[in-house]
Amino acid sequence: MKTLAELIGASITRERHIDELRNANTIVQNSPNILYRLRGEPSLPMIYVSRNVVQLGYDPAELLNSPTLYQSYVHPEDRSRVQAALVELLGLNAPAATVEYRILTGGGESRWVENRYTPVRDAKGRLLEVEGIMVDVTERKAVEEKIARLARTDALTGLANRGTFNDRLKQSFAAAQRGAEWFAILYLDLDRFKEVNDTLGHPAGDRLLQEVAERLQRITRETDLAARLGGDEFAVLQSNWNESAAASVLATKIIESLSAPYVLAGNEVRVGVSVGIAGCTPDNMPASADELLARADQALYRAKEEGRGQYRFHTAALDLETRERVELVEDLRMALGRQQFEVIYQTQVELSSGRITGMEALIRWNHPARGILLSPAFLPIAEKSGLMPALGRWVLDKACRQLREWRNAGVVVPLVAVNVDFAQLRAGREFIADVQDSLARWNLRPADLELDVTELVLALTTLAQSTVLEDLHQLGVRIAIDDFGTQYSSLNYLRRYHISRLRIARPIVESARSDPSGAALLRAITGLAAELGVEVIADGVESESEHNRFVYQELRTIARGQ
Repeated sequence: MKTLAELIGASITRERHIDELRNANTIVQNSPNILYRLRGEPSLPMIYVSRNVVQLGYDPAELLNSPTLYQSYVHPEDRSRVQAALVELLGLNAPAATVEYRILTGGGESRWVENRYTPVRDAKGRLLEVEGIMVDVTERKAVEEKIARLARTDALTGLANRGTFNDRLKQSFAAAQRGAEWFAILYLDLDRFKEVNDTLGHPAGDRLLQEVAERLQRITRETDLAARLGGDEFAVLQSNWNESAAASVLATKIIESLSAPYVLAGNEVRVGVSVGIAGCTPDNMPASADELLARADQALYRAKEEGRGQYRFHTAALDLETRERVELVEDLRMALGRQQFEVIYQTQVELSSGRITGMEALIRWNHPARGILLSPAFLPIAEKSGLMPALGRWVLDKACRQLREWRNAGVVVPLVAVNVDFAQLRAGREFIADVQDSLARWNLRPADLELDVTELVLALTTLAQSTVLEDLHQLGVRIAIDDFGTQYSSLNYLRRYHISRLRIARPIVESARSDPSGAALLRAITGLAAELGVEVIADGVESESEHNRFVYQELRTIARGQ
């Protein structure tokens, strides 16, 4: 009877344990937490996974049939971090680890999970298995992100708040001190904002601030940071700032955009904005980020003091220079339409015979306020403002027209030379079409035209792997190197671009008058040109005696008169 009782008791206990296990398994399968085990080998193959992994869209049998397949479900951007955590578990006596990462579901959705790895070891500390539990924390991460976003942004406008702006400012300032990119601060304050609040109420004022923020976001680049500092004060951190004109352009856009009318509660409202600008550059580096912001604030005060609705730089000299430059850009945009440009021509003469060998076209600007401006005063600005293609096209056509008029009048001019900028060559087929159109319009042959390019332009053309000059040579257009010997001289240019003429820079010619080494350099250049069959123009040689002194008599040397 005692034995029978023990058997019955054991049976009851066993059934109770089976029921408990069954209930536990039911709990596990209905839980959002996924349990699994990995074998303690270097590849960490999966040997168990709870059936509720189907919640992520995966078949548990498939995972067990391909034991390392689970590793490919980790988000690509998080795989290296997860792999590093798993590798650590393989070490002796490595502790348990918890890693948060994104996992890709069977439907392609990305979910955040918290994965807790617990190593199971033998008496010697060797890894036998890894027991894990995976918890979906997507909702928690979303809440955390929302809280973080609220901490970083202004609640009313959605722009960055003062704290975020100050953090970014300090980071940019520290980077600039180490030699990273320069940047500028544009400090903004709305004009007549108080009037809106007083007349239409604070709800209208809040809506106005929101629309201001929307316009700022449309104007600024993704790399810039627009922020609301409080009240009606805003700021923009303009990154990758390489010259003052860039801040001027952005400030002008801000003033134009924010000064356009707003419709608030059925009323059309206009407010202005004043902008103060302070740049952070090596030669204008403040003591701290806070001082830079204070400079921008001072410039803003000056802008308001001088009439509002405008921008001012912290440095008075830079302010004046930048405004003049911006004005010059605007004047340049209108000068073509107003016919303020003219082309003058420099004669190229063969000294041995006095024969005209060509005419060089040089542009001048009859500025209504500044008088006659030579090309160095405005061409660099035209290049940076994107006006060179249009300006170059005008000069090219004007020069071709003049050559046709000379020939119709019986004046013997073999060719006309036109200076070409890299911006024109970068246009590729469009520039070639411009050349062909001008030649055809004025009934000229390609050999009647010479394109003068500097060594820098040739270097940029080579770097860009452009074939424009080779294509123009194939058409029959002549190519010349201007200011040879001053920048990026390369003998390969003479061969690759089929150079027909070298224009020796004036400084080299002048140095040959008093310096024996300068004279030797000049003789070397002309000697090389003679060997290659390339004509030479000596810039600044204005008399036959100078020609005889510095250039070999047997060379066909052309001097450009000034």
